Amino acid sequence: MLPDLVGLRPAVRIGRRFFRPRDFAAQRVFSSTGGATSLVAVHDQRVFQFERKLTAAAREHAWVKALSLWEEMRSTGIAASGGCCSSALSALTRSGHWQQSLRIFGQLLQEAETAAGGPVTSKSCCNAALSACARGSKWLEALALLQRMTSRALPEADAISYSAAIDACARAARWEHSLVLLRWAASERQLGPSNAALGAVSAQERGGQWQRALSLLTWARSLGIAPNTAVLNASMSALKGQWQQVLRLLALMLDGGPAPSTISFNTAMDSCAGAGEWAMSLALFDSMTARRLAPTTITFTTLIGAHARSGRWEVAVGQLLEMERCGLAADVVCYNAALTACGRSWQCTSALALLSDLRRAGLKPNLTTYNAALAAFGGGDRWEEAVSMLDQLRQGALRPDHVTYRAAIAAIFRGSLSLEAALRYHREAEDAGLISSSSRQVTDFLA
Repeated sequence: MLPDLVGLRPAVRIGRRFFRPRDFAAQRVFSSTGGATSLVAVHDQRVFQFERKLTAAAREHAWVKALSLWEEMRSTGIAASGGCCSSALSALTRSGHWQQSLRIFGQLLQEAETAAGGPVTSKSCCNAALSACARGSKWLEALALLQRMTSRALPEADAISYSAAIDACARAARWEHSLVLLRWAASERQLGPSNAALGAVSAQERGGQWQRALSLLTWARSLGIAPNTAVLNASMSALKGQWQQVLRLLALMLDGGPAPSTISFNTAMDSCAGAGEWAMSLALFDSMTARRLAPTTITFTTLIGAHARSGRWEVAVGQLLEMERCGLAADVVCYNAALTACGRSWQCTSALALLSDLRRAGLKPNLTTYNAALAAFGGGDRWEEAVSMLDQLRQGALRPDHVTYRAAIAAIFRGSLSLEAALRYHREAEDAGLISSSSRQVTDFLA
């Protein structure tokens, strides 16, 4: 039986109410008090053929083909094997059709409970249904199904069962429930390699519980569970605001642990960049490329931001060309990062060129794009163009904010040396509710 901890049993009772005929066309999906269903399917040549085809469909995520095969098999009266059932459910779940997967599972259970010769409700079939619950973040339904498996009303739960249920709780940000399940799986010796720990750590990440994530990782290692790359990546993501802790986990991976991935370095670079440790972020990129790990768009976005903070706007802009050489297409976020680098160094010519490149690439600039471009006019040399850009922005669909006006006013004041012109836009921003104090001087506003 599952432990009655952290409100888990009330959650299971609530979850049972979700398995109703209107949702799964099976009123008695998880209400039977009988023993585990063990109906024997006749494995003739046709069953093997369907199982082989369904397995291939699941591997290829071909849910339409899998559903067609399933309906054909059912219409001809062939008793499905456990492999056929689990493959059909997996094909639907992997393609995002988890609702259909759960409906089929409900029908199978109803038939197995009420009619002799019904399909086999195997452990793999139950686990496929649990995976469908996880895909849909249906944590209550997952707990209800796991409850039936642990009470022996269905095939006994194994490590895969617990991992899927923990994953369902993780996706729904129910980190307390995921932790309870992980501890219970450990007591039942059903932890598996690292899957359950991954689900629990991911739940801590979604719940913002980085201390718990770190403690959970330590506890898992004490139980002899060697964390894999995915587990450590999830832990690093949970610790993103703690850059030194993130680097410790990365060092663990580099020092004989599981091999770090591009995601590992991306997370570490982003954590360091967010903490102002741009030099460390750049060093991590060099370490990543030395290991021949392929950078992603996220890698370059973080790298450009680090160069911007270091004042090397030329290098930041050059990374866009490097992306192209790597076969990556820069998105608006990448261009915004490069524009920010130009803005910090008042490089308006390069900023305008980037803005043109962005449009030529078929991308649509957003308010952050214009704010970064306007900041590049801060030197005041081309303040008229800053005014023109602000006027175009006001007439378009985007609504300027206080950052927009601050950048434009800075360019106007430094370029025209006209306090009156700067005050006019200051009053306009004040009327729009973007500046709170009407008595504030422009020189103070620019400080």
